[in-house]
Amino acid sequence: MKGSMNTAMARKKTSSQKRSSKAKISKKSASTGSISHLKLEIWGIILMGFAILLGGGLLSLQLHNENIMGPFGQLMGLALYLIFGLGGYLVVAALFSMALGMMTHRFDPRSIRHWLGYLLATLFGTIILYLLLPSYRLEGISAGGRTGELAGSLLVSLFSKPGTYVISIVGMLVSLILATQESMIQGTRNMLAWMREVIAFVWNVLAAIGNWLIGLFAWEEISEHYDTGDEDSDDADGGNHDSDATAPEEGLSSEKQNSASKHAEVNDDTESVSTGEESTTKKQTDTEASSDTADSHTETPKAVPVPIGDDTTSS
Repeated sequence: MKGSMNTAMARKKTSSQKRSSKAKISKKSASTGSISHLKLEIWGIILMGFAILLGGGLLSLQLHNENIMGPFGQLMGLALYLIFGLGGYLVVAALFSMALGMMTHRFDPRSIRHWLGYLLATLFGTIILYLLLPSYRLEGISAGGRTGELAGSLLVSLFSKPGTYVISIVGMLVSLILATQESMIQGTRNMLAWMREVIAFVWNVLAAIGNWLIGLFAWEEISEHYDTGDEDSDDADGGNHDSDATAPEEGLSSEKQNSASKHAEVNDDTESVSTGEESTTKKQTDTEASSDTADSHTETPKAVPVPIGDDTTSS
């Protein structure tokens, strides 16, 4: 029993020790991983700054302006142009790509494949520039620099210009795939999708600006009807005419109703006038009748004749 207990305790101790050692190893790996990520980000920032200096030096050399990057920057640009010509801008683009890859942890500076891919892409790019711009000269140097001149002249002597174009384009595409580790077809699709989004965004912005301009000048149409107070009163007086013009059927029906009401009023007036005349004639006849009766009552009585004989006898 005691032996079994001891073995169980020993197993528990060993398992706990293994767990603690694993936790320590994981902590160390996490700390080393964070340190390596920080180092990559630092080197990416440094590489991006160096690319900006080289690009500014090339630009100051082409514009003959030392105020962009100073005399030292212009000297750096001259050295870069002497080697690669206008392909020096390809070197600047490659440095930017590597810097972004380091900061996003997608570029391993210890991988020779990446460096070789960017170098070959720059080389084939200088050959293409030498073929495209044969008459371009800056400080007596062609567009492809010394590298493009030597490699381009060698390929032209072997494959002529069309063959040199084919070799240079194919070599540049393969070198970019080797450097970026991304599919060119997928990259083209992504670029086309991005271009569609940019075009849609620009279209929406232009449409919004156009609607804003239309709304900005819309007040001129309204102000024509409200210039002065007199015009407001005239518009108020002539509102019925406008409504009649816009709704002729309603106007005609209202006119018919008004005419019918007027005829009815005239008929009522004529009836009232006729009834008044009849009443006046009746009153006149009544007054004449009453006057005739009064005259009949006021007539003087007739004299009764008295016999003369009777008067004598009586006397």
